[in-house]
Amino acid sequence: MDSSIWIGLIGVCGTLAGAFFGAWLNPYMQEKKEIKRLKTILKEASLLDKFIIFNAYKNVYLPLNGMIIFPSPQLDLKTQQLINLFNEDVDILYLNIKRLADEGILFIQDKEYWGYRLVLSSKFSFLINQDKEIQRKLLEGNKSYIKEMIYPLYELIMQSDAIFKLLQQNQPQIYQQPKTIAIPTTTLANINIFMHNIYVFNILGDLSYLNPASPTAYLNFPKREFHPKYEG
Repeated sequence: MDSSIWIGLIGVCGTLAGAFFGAWLNPYMQEKKEIKRLKTILKEASLLDKFIIFNAYKNVYLPLNGMIIFPSPQLDLKTQQLINLFNEDVDILYLNIKRLADEGILFIQDKEYWGYRLVLSSKFSFLINQDKEIQRKLLEGNKSYIKEMIYPLYELIMQSDAIFKLLQQNQPQIYQQPKTIAIPTTTLANINIFMHNIYVFNILGDLSYLNPASPTAYLNFPKREFHPKYEG
């Protein structure tokens, strides 16, 4: 066979092989690029984002709408400022949850207008399941945010007699509720559900030894693994 024909055949085979190899390699490279992008998002997330992502990974329910404290005009300025700070933090938490949902990192399941269950997207869940280092960083970020931001504010709220009286009142219906849905009774209940669901306190079981009329009693719930003073 003429050498030019051989050369032509080799060229055709090389072209075909290159095309097949490229078709195989391109999705692989795209996947590697996407994994790298997801890892960067998770590793460079702020403490707040790590807290949110970690709890979405755990499919946690947060009763955010029912946690807002409605101040009384009779309160002193310092107490009003503390309530405003608490409400702002709840709003910031919700807005960042909404942002992460808009970015496709998690999904928000609206639970009858009262709260939200966080669900991490499957691609992020899969990556976290496979990467122990990311698991560690998210866990550390979750613990740090609770220790530095959430628990100190909860402690201040519970140590205020004036705020505690407000927390025991029925939560105003700022959102229209379906008639078939039972409304949570108080702001206090919702805040403590929040603390239970993020594994700071255990509010289930026998709590008969606690005095429900005392604000500081709520600081003595049995501690869970993310309580700053948990000794396990």
